[in-house]
Amino acid sequence: MAKEILDINLLNSKFDELLRLLKNISENDKKLISKAYKLALENYSSIEESQIISNSIELSKIAYQLFGLGTSSIISIFLFNAVKDEKLKLSKIQKNFTQSAAKITDGLVKLANIDRRFLSSQTKSHSSSIQIENYIKLLFSLTQDARCILLRIAFRLFVMRNLKKFSTKDRKEIALETSLTHVPIAHRLGLYEVKSELEELAMKFAYSERYKEISKKLKATKKDRENYIKSFVSPLKKRLSTAGLNFQIKWRTKSIHSIWNKMLKQNVPFESVYDIFAVRIILDCEKESEKSSCWQVYSMITEDYQPDPNRLRDWISAPKESGYESLHTTVRGPENKWIEIQIRTKRMDEIAEKGNAAHWRYKESSKTSENIDEWLVNIREVLETKSQNIYQEFEQREVKFDSDEIFIFTPTNDIMRLRAGSTVLDFAYSIHTGIGSTCTGAKIDNKNYPLNYVLSTGQKVEIKTSKNQKPRVEWLNFVISSKAKTRIKSTLNAEKFKNSELGKEKLRRKFKQLKIPFETDQIDKLLTHYGCKLQNELFHGFGTDKFDISNVKTIFEEISSPNKVEEKIHLEASTENKVIAPKNEELLILDKGLSGIDSRLAKCCNPIWGDPVFGFVTVSKGVKIHKRNCPNSKDLFQNHSHRIIKAKWNETSDEAGSTNFVANIRVVGKDSFGIVASISDLISNKLGLYMHSVEVKSKPDGTFIGDIGVQVTGKQQLEMVIRKLNTIKGIQYVHRVSA
Repeated sequence: MAKEILDINLLNSKFDELLRLLKNISENDKKLISKAYKLALENYSSIEESQIISNSIELSKIAYQLFGLGTSSIISIFLFNAVKDEKLKLSKIQKNFTQSAAKITDGLVKLANIDRRFLSSQTKSHSSSIQIENYIKLLFSLTQDARCILLRIAFRLFVMRNLKKFSTKDRKEIALETSLTHVPIAHRLGLYEVKSELEELAMKFAYSERYKEISKKLKATKKDRENYIKSFVSPLKKRLSTAGLNFQIKWRTKSIHSIWNKMLKQNVPFESVYDIFAVRIILDCEKESEKSSCWQVYSMITEDYQPDPNRLRDWISAPKESGYESLHTTVRGPENKWIEIQIRTKRMDEIAEKGNAAHWRYKESSKTSENIDEWLVNIREVLETKSQNIYQEFEQREVKFDSDEIFIFTPTNDIMRLRAGSTVLDFAYSIHTGIGSTCTGAKIDNKNYPLNYVLSTGQKVEIKTSKNQKPRVEWLNFVISSKAKTRIKSTLNAEKFKNSELGKEKLRRKFKQLKIPFETDQIDKLLTHYGCKLQNELFHGFGTDKFDISNVKTIFEEISSPNKVEEKIHLEASTENKVIAPKNEELLILDKGLSGIDSRLAKCCNPIWGDPVFGFVTVSKGVKIHKRNCPNSKDLFQNHSHRIIKAKWNETSDEAGSTNFVANIRVVGKDSFGIVASISDLISNKLGLYMHSVEVKSKPDGTFIGDIGVQVTGKQQLEMVIRKLNTIKGIQYVHRVSA
């Protein structure tokens, strides 16, 4: 029992030390932090659990000192574990503390779950750069508060500083995990000191032998390096001072991690890494004279030391995409050692040291979206604030990342990127077309969801499939990805084509059975009966059994039997309506030129020589000649039967007469290169017919519709044209249309 009291006393002492450190936090806010500390103690009261509280105190110090995070962040640090372990509800934090603290805590719990899910599998399998980039974007998109990311970095830094307490196996795994994920995030945030410390610690524990080897060699040569660099910069200082320049010279030995990277990239031993030193000359001059001043210094340096022309880098004339400006050269110093020198102005140095997230993008050879950059720049502005109350900036300013993407885990914990608003079906098609086409739903975090369920970032999704499933038209109502839409439409079109071909073949066999020629004018009778506009629509109806093939015989019998209304047709001259019609004639005989009577062809059905026709007596325009299957014939026979005249073409005149009729045909086929030219060549050149009009439209499904007006002598010639067009490769079907 005494030990337990002693342990609590030790924790209280550490917490009091933390409170004394928080100089810029008000007394009222300190009371809130103390309240959070006590609540954490209530939830972790045993001696074994006291380490959680101790860690929270140390983490709060890092968050405050390194990042300037304040009250809400520190409250979240103390209460985060209790919420994660389901000992405390967020609603209690909202009620007893601040809304901001609750939001940060919620974000930390989400990030911890993502870390556990992703890192547990990826570090073991040496995750790809794409997966690492997706992981980083996932973290940025999952939380709406920048402090959550900074606290995760702070926690990782705390873990790395105390990595000796872990087992040898865990040390290496955590170190590798840190170098893969947390180092790039720190760099992206512009936290260069933190990034360097994490890199050094990661190498120290992941590659301990190599780290010790390089460290030992650096320590052995430290005094020699210091003496060497002093002798190197001494003549440079004299030259620059004599020239009256305001300058500062800095130098440093590059980090062990940086040296190791150079050894790997150059494939050389430690002794052969010539640019272990980095010398920087910083000039204080007006912006207008920056370039000339930097080149002036370069000239002075090369008077004393021989430069390597292959190592000259001019980022003053052409700055990097990140905005980085500097003049780099490598010169041969005393003892034939190569030294890298960076020449820049004070302004350039500030940009180089405090550059925004774009600098990370250049260095890491990665891409990120503009909204991430903007979000990170906002964070940098807060981090670089000179105010003593920097923590208040985070408390008062809400820095959000709004993404148009979501990130989903696969069953193997790979991360896949999708558009915001994507459904289960979108995700299925993003994996593979076959999976999408047979998808029946998904298991998401061990719960079943339907195809149209909209996914959220961080969910783990396992697609369920069935061999009996196939794409449906209604799927297009809720998928949003172009890939899913394209694949669904493609499958539906293929299925539609398959059914159309099946229906066409069924109809062909039925026509053969009934001894009816399988020709356009006969098929058109069925189009009229079923109200279809296109032959494919008719064929599809028979292919899917929407239309009963056994009814075809009855339909043709009805069409071929005399119409009762038509039998009653008689000629009635109407004086009242001044009908112009031949007197005492039961039948109107039409020659090709329609001579001997005031008559003309009806535009609604556009009859040509050879069509079954009838005449309709108009009020003032003589007799209009209509096709028997004219769309208006039913109305005319039922409501104006007294004005109907029987009519037929003069069978003694042949079709080869001089009069031509304009017939309209529709051509449908695959929209391939040169197909329109083939159609035109057949009609105009090979058949020698005049094309009165042509209109071709392409459709999204890769087909085209062509409406052609062609001059023919009659029905027989028109049917020949249709047969010829059907022989062209790529043509799906051709039929005559009224207008």
